[in-house]
Amino acid sequence: MALSKEDIFKTGPSPEEEKYNTAVELMDAIDCVERFERAVTSLRSAAAMFEELGDYEDARKRRKQCADKADQIEREGCEKTLQTAKDMYDKAKTKSDYIAANSEYRRLKKFAAYADKAEAGDKACHAGIRKIETRKVYKRRAIALAVIVVICTVIMVTPLSYIVKGFGHKMLGDYKAAINSYDQVEYLPGVGKMKKSCYYKIAKKYDDDNHHKKAMKVYRLAGAYADAEHRTTRYQKRFMRKAEIGTKVYYAGMRWMVLDKALLGEKAMLIRSTPLSKDELPSGKEGENLKGKKLTEFLNGKFTSANFSDREKVMMGKEITAKKRAGMQTVETKKEDIVKNPIFVLPEDTISEYKDNLPPNWDPNGIYPVVWVSFR
Repeated sequence: MALSKEDIFKTGPSPEEEKYNTAVELMDAIDCVERFERAVTSLRSAAAMFEELGDYEDARKRRKQCADKADQIEREGCEKTLQTAKDMYDKAKTKSDYIAANSEYRRLKKFAAYADKAEAGDKACHAGIRKIETRKVYKRRAIALAVIVVICTVIMVTPLSYIVKGFGHKMLGDYKAAINSYDQVEYLPGVGKMKKSCYYKIAKKYDDDNHHKKAMKVYRLAGAYADAEHRTTRYQKRFMRKAEIGTKVYYAGMRWMVLDKALLGEKAMLIRSTPLSKDELPSGKEGENLKGKKLTEFLNGKFTSANFSDREKVMMGKEITAKKRAGMQTVETKKEDIVKNPIFVLPEDTISEYKDNLPPNWDPNGIYPVVWVSFR
């Protein structure tokens, strides 16, 4: 048969030759493969190519060599891997050991002759992992239980027991009992806030029941908790606005007498119902010689800081002037003194003007703080 021009001038290998060369390369490449599975795959791929080539060159011979070699490598590789997996399983002590052994068993699952053994090994490894995890769980529970026992023991024999009791009373709505428990350990961090939250709850209950005067006093005990200060001053202003001259009012946690009112009743001059006690005065000589400028500094310094909230300080009538108002009694004092020092004592020459409204059991030698407050 004569060759065509295309065949005469054609260069390069034929398709059969290319496939043959590829198959030979796959056959020879198994020496570079570490895992036996890949060697088996390469040999069987080469055998399939040789089978397609039929009688080309020594394709049939090579196909048989590849098939036999693949079976041998598969058998030996599976046996070796199975033994390795068993050894790793027998020596396994940790979760990672069982995982490593299981990875060897899983390599065998795709080989039918070893699938059952691989499945059994896989289950055994998972059982080992569960055993270790269960042991860890029980260990953690034992540790947690021991910690709880220690904590409970510490709590019951230390001041923390009062916090636990207080919390329990609070959860049950018995806020007064909770406060009694918190009182025992008020020096501990955070207890003061817990106590104030209980006062707030009590005050809110009074508020809801329309017992506003009681609510006002208890809100003040709640201090700066939530909006307690706002509620306290709101009620203080309400009751002061209604109060007549000569009657008692509640302000800054103390009882005061209304001495005078100004600005159409929107401001009032208050005098405390009782004089300062020895406990409220500075100790030593400082307390004995507390007069004039030193007294003013004390009243507007330490006394104010210790007894007045920020909102109550805002209520102090710093804008009251010293002018006489028609039909109203006022204290003659400099405007700048009142602005700078809102708390003062009645000058001796004005005491007689207020004799009808002075606190009962008036002590001429006592120190009675006086302050102008605004209801606006």
